[in-house]
Amino acid sequence: MWNKLGSDECSAKLELKDKPPKFGQELKDQKVCEDVEVVFLAKVKGKVSEVTWLLNGQPLEESDNVAIAQDADRFTLTFKKVKAVDHGGKITCKVKRFFVVKFPFFNAERCNLAHAWVSRVHIFRTQAELAQSR
Repeated sequence: MWNKLGSDECSAKLELKDKPPKFGQELKDQKVCEDVEVVFLAKVKGKVSEVTWLLNGQPLEESDNVAIAQDADRFTLTFKKVKAVDHGGKITCKVKRFFVVKFPFFNAERCNLAHAWVSRVHIFRTQAELAQSR
């Protein structure tokens, strides 16, 4: 802080006590036939600001065939009728926690704590193909 008579300075240590969210129940790989409903469930411990579901690294959005939901600490991704060409591959659930650190006379800084879990969905066209894979 500046004043006409001179200046003064002080400092303090900032310690963040928040922890990133963690998965209490992780996603499970699934092997299914086409045209069935598939649900991926992730249970998360800790506060969550944002959840992103990815299929083969690409973000998923809700549609007629894709439902994304949250109920307290339970996060679900549902494919209502899976198709090998549309839904096969690697499913990722990424959770983030944002918090704001405020310093006097400075802009607030947004901090990000994140954790992700990866699973796979294997989709088979027939019950016979599914049975052979087990």
